[in-house]
Amino acid sequence: MKFDILDQYLPWRYLVGQCLQSGHLPLWNPYTHLGYPLNADPQSGAWYPIAWFIGMGFGYNIYWIQTEYLFHVWLAGCGMFLLVKELAKNENVAWLAGASYLLSGFFTGNAQHLTWIISGAWVPFILCNFLMMARLGHLKYILYCALCFFMLITGGYPAFTIVLLYILIALSIIIIIRKWHFNYPIFPFIKSLLIFGVSTILLSSVMLVSIADSFRIAGRAEGLSRELAMANPFSPQSMLSWLFPLSSVKDADLFQTDPSMSNGYFGLMMMAGLFISFFRKKYFLEKVILIGSLFFLIAAMGSYMPLRGWMYDYIPLMNLFRMPGLFRLFTIIGFIMLASFSIADIYQRKNVSASFTKPLLAISVLLITGIVIIIFRGAEWSHFNSNGYVSGLQDLKFNESMLLQGIVQLTCIALFLVFLKNKTAFYLLVIDGVLACWLCAPVTIVSTLKITDLQEKINQLPVSFRIPDLTPMDKNVDRDGFIGPLWCNLGIWKKQPIKDGYNNFQTKDFLLFEKSAIAKYVLKNPIIYQSLTASLSKKSNADSMLLVNDSTHLLLDELTYENNVAVPVAKTQMSLPELTAFSPYKIEASVDNTVDCYFTLLQQYTTGWKICIDEKENMSMRSNGLFISTKVKAGKHKISFIYNDKKTAFAFYMSAFSLLVALVLLAVNRKTISSPSPYF
Repeated sequence: MKFDILDQYLPWRYLVGQCLQSGHLPLWNPYTHLGYPLNADPQSGAWYPIAWFIGMGFGYNIYWIQTEYLFHVWLAGCGMFLLVKELAKNENVAWLAGASYLLSGFFTGNAQHLTWIISGAWVPFILCNFLMMARLGHLKYILYCALCFFMLITGGYPAFTIVLLYILIALSIIIIIRKWHFNYPIFPFIKSLLIFGVSTILLSSVMLVSIADSFRIAGRAEGLSRELAMANPFSPQSMLSWLFPLSSVKDADLFQTDPSMSNGYFGLMMMAGLFISFFRKKYFLEKVILIGSLFFLIAAMGSYMPLRGWMYDYIPLMNLFRMPGLFRLFTIIGFIMLASFSIADIYQRKNVSASFTKPLLAISVLLITGIVIIIFRGAEWSHFNSNGYVSGLQDLKFNESMLLQGIVQLTCIALFLVFLKNKTAFYLLVIDGVLACWLCAPVTIVSTLKITDLQEKINQLPVSFRIPDLTPMDKNVDRDGFIGPLWCNLGIWKKQPIKDGYNNFQTKDFLLFEKSAIAKYVLKNPIIYQSLTASLSKKSNADSMLLVNDSTHLLLDELTYENNVAVPVAKTQMSLPELTAFSPYKIEASVDNTVDCYFTLLQQYTTGWKICIDEKENMSMRSNGLFISTKVKAGKHKISFIYNDKKTAFAFYMSAFSLLVALVLLAVNRKTISSPSPYF
C-alpha cells in the first residue's frame, strides 16, 4: 500500500504496539513534534481494541497494517449485509449490497486513510443494531450498538462519529414521533436510548478523557477556517465516478478535489436498483433514507453548494474537520439501501429480467455517450504502458481511463443481462465492482514497490527504545533519510526525537513555539541540556536577544520565575549530561556539576510529567514557553523524567471493566424475547 497508511498510521500503530509490549499504556510519543500525548490524538489507535490485538500480540509491520485494512473492508461488507438483511428481508439482496459496499469508491478511494476505512466498517453495524434496538428493545442489541459505537469512537475518524451521532439523534426523534402517532409505547425506546448512552459513555471512558485532553491542548480544537473546512469536496464533476470510477482518480484539476475524495462508485446493479427506486412507491423509511442520502450528497459537495457552509456556521462541532468528501459515505450507504429495497421487491415479484433491462440499457446509453464524447474530444492519447498491471494503470491518462472503464462497464452489463434469470450466478452481479476496484487500486491503494523490500528495510531499524543521539534538535528533521517509501514520521522508526513530523494533531503550545522568535535558538540544544541563567519572559523580541549568544538561557513565565529565581550564578564550565535511558514513559540522565544549574528536557510540558532527582520528586517548571526544566544542586545526580497520566489510566481501567461487564451480559442475553414493534 502507499501514502498516509504508511506515513502516518503505520508508525503511530507501531509505537502503540511497542508501548504495549513493554508493559505500558500508549500515553506519550517522544519522537514527533517535540513530544505530545499519543493518547490524545484521536487517529493514533491508542485505545482501539484491534490495534491492541495486533500491536500487543504480534507487533505492527507492513503486513499487519495491510491486513488491518483488508479486515475492515471485509467487516464493512458484513455490516452492510446485516443492515440490508434487517431492512429488506432478503438474504441474496443483502449479499449483493454487502459486496457492493465493500467494493465501493469509498474503500478504494480512501484506502490510505485507515481511520476512514474503520469508520466505514462500523457505521452499518451501528445503524443495524440501533434499528434492531428500536424494533425489539432487547438488551443484547443495545449492548451491540454501544460496543460498535465504542469501536467507532476509538478507531475511526472523529468526523464520522460526529455525523453519525447527529443521525442517531434525528432517527430517535423520528421514531419517537412515529411511535406516539401510532399509539405504540414510547417509554421502552427511551429507556433503551438511555441504557445505550450510558453504556457507550462507560465503554468509551478512556477515549472521552483523551478527547477532553485533545480539546484542551490541540491546535485544531478551536476550529478550522472556513476555507480549510471546505477543502477536498465530492465535487459535482465527481458524480462521473458513478459510471466511470477509474477516470475520477485521474485528473485532479478537472474534478477540483483530491483523488481520494472523487470516487463515489457503488456498483452498476445498485445504480440500476436506485434508478428503479425513484419510480416506485416508497414506504416512510425509504423516504427518510432518500432525504438523508440527498442531504449528505449536497453536503459532500462543499463550497459548490451552500449546505456545508451552513453546517459549518450553525451546527456544533461541524467546524472541527475538513474534507466534505467524507459525507459521501452516508450517501453511498443510503443509495445502496434504497436500491436494495427495489431489488428485493423485484425478486419477490419474480420479474427480474424485465425490471432490470430498462435501467441497465439506460446506463449503457450513458456509458456509450461518455465514450463517444471522450473519443472525439480531440485530446492527446498515449500508448498503453506495458510495464506491468500496476504501473500501466498508474500511467493511463484521463481519456484512456474513460475508454477502458467504459468498455469494462458495458461488458459487465452484457453479462448481467445474460445471467439475471439465473439466481445461482447471483455473484456475477458484483463483478463490475471487483473490476472497478482492481482498476483503481494502482492509483489509490497499491504501489509498484515490493512489500518484501520495504519490510526488509524496517527489519534493520531499532526494535527497542534506544538512547537517541545528543545532536542539536534543529539537525533532527523529519523527511531526512528516507526508508524506502517511508518519508514521514521517521523519528518513530529511527527512535530519534525530531522537531517536526507529519501529523495534523499539533498542540497549541507547539504551534506558538514554532512561530516564536526564540525557536531557532532553543533548538540548537540537544534533547537534554543544562543552563546557568534564566530570566522572566517578556514575550517580545527582547527574549530572542538573550538567547543569541547563549542558547541554553531559559525564559520562564511569571509564576515559575518567582518560585525559581534564586538559581542563576556566574558562568562556569559544566560537564556534559549523559542520557542513560529513553522511552515514551521514562527518560533518565546523569549529571556531575560543581555548581547549581537548571536541567531541561526538550519535550512538551504538560500534566502527567513528574521529575525525580535521585529517586526523590523535584519541582518541575515550564521553560521557553514549551519545555520541562528543573533545578539541580551541585554534585552527581540521576534525573528521571516520568510520564504517567493518572486520570487517563483510571479511565482505561473503567473502560476495560465496562467492556468485561458488557461481554458477560451479552453472554447471558443471547435470546431475543421482547415483542417487536415497527421502527417508524
